[in-house]
Amino acid sequence: MTLLDQECVATFVFNGTDSIAIAGFYTEGTQQPPQCISVNYIAITGGTGKYRNAQGQVKVTHIPVFQPGDDVSQCQHEIHDYRYDISLTNQNM
Repeated sequence: MTLLDQECVATFVFNGTDSIAIAGFYTEGTQQPPQCISVNYIAITGGTGKYRNAQGQVKVTHIPVFQPGDDVSQCQHEIHDYRYDISLTNQNM
């Protein structure tokens, strides 16, 4: 593993009672300049409430948010902010 590879475990809570739990391997090592976007698919490991017995996977897209003056010709992970877009795929609920 490199500094760009991580284990990902998260729980997304909706309306205070409904939740989806995900777990898997996440890497930023696939990012390519100039946008440095990376896409990973992570397993749904369970859920509560509306999402009880949830199965499938989520698509996690890492999107850098560059500031004025940032060198956008390279993926500089240590200096840019980022956001994640997360969407359900292959869900069975």
